Amino acid sequence: MEATRIDALEAVRDALAPLVSEGFDALAAGLVSDADLIGILRVSGDVRRLADALAIAATEQVDARSQGPLVERLTSRTGAGNTNEVVRNATRCDARTATSFERAARLVHREQSLTSGELLPGKFPMLVEALRDGDLGLPGLLAATGPLVAVADRVDADGLAAADAALAAAARGADLDGQSLPPLAADDLGNLARLWAAHLDEDGAVPREDEALRRRAFGFGKTRDGLVPVFGNLLPEVASQFQLHFDAILNPRAGHGPCFEPDADADADPNSGELLPPKDPRTGQQKMHDALASILTAAARAVESPSLGGGAPTLVVTVSQADFIRGNGEGRVDGIDAPVSPGCVAHTACTGSIQRVIHDDEGRIVSIHTRDRVFNATQRKAIMARDGGCVIPGCTADGAPPATTSPPSLAERRLLNRASTPSCRASRDHVEISETGIREPHDRLPERFEL
Repeated sequence: MEATRIDALEAVRDALAPLVSEGFDALAAGLVSDADLIGILRVSGDVRRLADALAIAATEQVDARSQGPLVERLTSRTGAGNTNEVVRNATRCDARTATSFERAARLVHREQSLTSGELLPGKFPMLVEALRDGDLGLPGLLAATGPLVAVADRVDADGLAAADAALAAAARGADLDGQSLPPLAADDLGNLARLWAAHLDEDGAVPREDEALRRRAFGFGKTRDGLVPVFGNLLPEVASQFQLHFDAILNPRAGHGPCFEPDADADADPNSGELLPPKDPRTGQQKMHDALASILTAAARAVESPSLGGGAPTLVVTVSQADFIRGNGEGRVDGIDAPVSPGCVAHTACTGSIQRVIHDDEGRIVSIHTRDRVFNATQRKAIMARDGGCVIPGCTADGAPPATTSPPSLAERRLLNRASTPSCRASRDHVEISETGIREPHDRLPERFEL
């Protein structure tokens, strides 16, 4: 029986494959009418929802058969570590999609009666039935059940059953009275589910606020392809503060954004005849990213900002002198596990809250760029960048680990001690330190330390 079912599914797949290939070529060549184009999208959605239903049911069984003794688990017999890995290997999807299948599988799972052995009704039987019939896919099922699951422990069973029936009818394209309506997409089902949850939850927003406080989070992922992903959940008031800052920075009348100079081919203002500046080439999300960078820079310079080591939080960018001169090689940015290009080093050094520290091949600092006096937290950050952290055993000041390299020599320690004495009279932006001590710079002394 099982072989027959698999054979039938494979026959459907084999029959569908040439149709997909033919349709793909026709779409690429622009030979499909508008009506047929919409029809292809509609049918492909039907096929995907049916495939989602079958994959969800299979995932539920994979999870059920992966319980009990280790040697008897399906995961062990297939060489997988967990259900997620089984789904990924079988469907060739990513881990996030496999996790979604696992969540949906828990929704369709039905407990077995201990007395009769019969399967008990599931949590959302009407939505599961719509899933089985192909009226609901993976995104729609999760969107429709998510808000209800959040309030399930505070809502009576009759209320959940009513919401289940209403959402299933909306997914099928009919209301509770049997009238035909357009089927709702996943996002619309989610909105309707939130309305039902708000209606059924008599306790109001307090429990949701407690749950939101518990789930609030923000973090960074690992660097991939020169970018660092971010993840988390922001409280509404925090997100609102971000949005207000973004709106203020991105407002064209505020004057905080980039200035794009017009060129010879620019359009002229029909009223004044003056050349109009070109349009901002950035996408909306790129603008949001740059606005966030501006916010962080302003926060680092603010007087109210928390201090680290006696100074404002300052980003230290380290690069070797040879790589910086050649414009190739790599540099390092505090807190990032992946190297950056020297071009990025030069770019980030344009703001006062970021320091560029240049060292030679032996790790000795040859240049540090800053507008502050050097006998403060700025110099200490440079020393920490050179030594790999604080030279005092166990010290983690400024958030840096203890030095992983050998501590400075006695002569270097004496020199640094002299450099940090309060009695130093250096008053210029940059000073030069040599083995003979500290001397005030001349008018055009380069930004340089010589240790």
